[in-house]
Amino acid sequence: MQIVNRPIQIARGVLTPAAGSGETAPPASGATITIYDSTANNNGLQGNPAIPFTRLVLTVKASADGAASGITCEGSNDNGAHWETMQAAVSYLTASGLMTFDFPVTMPQARIKYVNSAATLTVWEMSLIGVIGDRAKTT
Repeated sequence: MQIVNRPIQIARGVLTPAAGSGETAPPASGATITIYDSTANNNGLQGNPAIPFTRLVLTVKASADGAASGITCEGSNDNGAHWETMQAAVSYLTASGLMTFDFPVTMPQARIKYVNSAATLTVWEMSLIGVIGDRAKTT
């Protein structure tokens, strides 16, 4: 089994998710959603996530800009008791259309949040992929 540069789908978002699909609905006007939190999604292996992602790749398309610096990637060394910035916050801009954000994972736990602007979204497409292996692992 190849373990270098192996992408694994973590989350998917659509405008109207089907009940029980596990897909992420769009954030409401001015709302914050957590797209991924490894402390909540680690298959019960607290402090030792089942899949050691080296990068998280978020792709977003929405009908309105996100909030300024509205996409955050945070990390934790203590199972989510404290969160630290792993990479500077970024913004989604509709003028750019489909945008991809590539976050290095430098701490044992990771969390990605998305903050919507004041707009009500009529388009919401989101995909989060985790990469395992050693693809440009940062220090």
